[in-house]
Amino acid sequence: MNVTPVSSSPSRMTWEMGAAPRYFGRSDAWTFRQPRRGKSRRAGFRICPTENVVQLEDRLGELAAGSIGDVIRKIADGSLNPRPQPAEGSTYAKKIKKTDGAADWNLPATVLARKVRAYYSWPSLFALLPIGGNYKRISIKEAAPIDLQHASKPGTILVATPKSLVIACGQGALNIIRLIPEGKKEMSASEFLRGTQVAEGDELPPSTGDFLTQ
Repeated sequence: MNVTPVSSSPSRMTWEMGAAPRYFGRSDAWTFRQPRRGKSRRAGFRICPTENVVQLEDRLGELAAGSIGDVIRKIADGSLNPRPQPAEGSTYAKKIKKTDGAADWNLPATVLARKVRAYYSWPSLFALLPIGGNYKRISIKEAAPIDLQHASKPGTILVATPKSLVIACGQGALNIIRLIPEGKKEMSASEFLRGTQVAEGDELPPSTGDFLTQ
């Protein structure tokens, strides 16, 4: 029997984080050439509610490293009990584009916070912030949703104090904790607000990927 090399992959990781999973797993997958059918052995863990895609990938790597040798040995001696990968329930993960990182403030704050975590490496969740009559691009690196009732238009700056930067969303509001201002290094929202004039009540422009990536 011929067996292809084992692969251990965080399948659909970024897309799944955007879809709000509570449990994530690693598949040790391989293909038997006769018959040509995929088999897998699974393991997993719960995702921390503040974990970003880089932190998740590191944990999956540790999970894989701890079991990959045992999986290879059991494949070789025939003692592994694999399961065919079910076709039912499978989900297609589309290719992520840079424009997917454009913040749509009409979305619920919980969804935007998940996108921050999912797109942490690339393309980041980004937006245009009104500063001194101009718009400056920011990449949001850490944020938390706030269960807040408001009547403001999505994209309105609700709070801009030396300690908080909060943006109205379609449902709730997004508290921006860490960001990368255009042309600068990553910093906390507090550091950013101490040196930048941001006015409460100002509105961020509608987020369209083409506009934000120019």
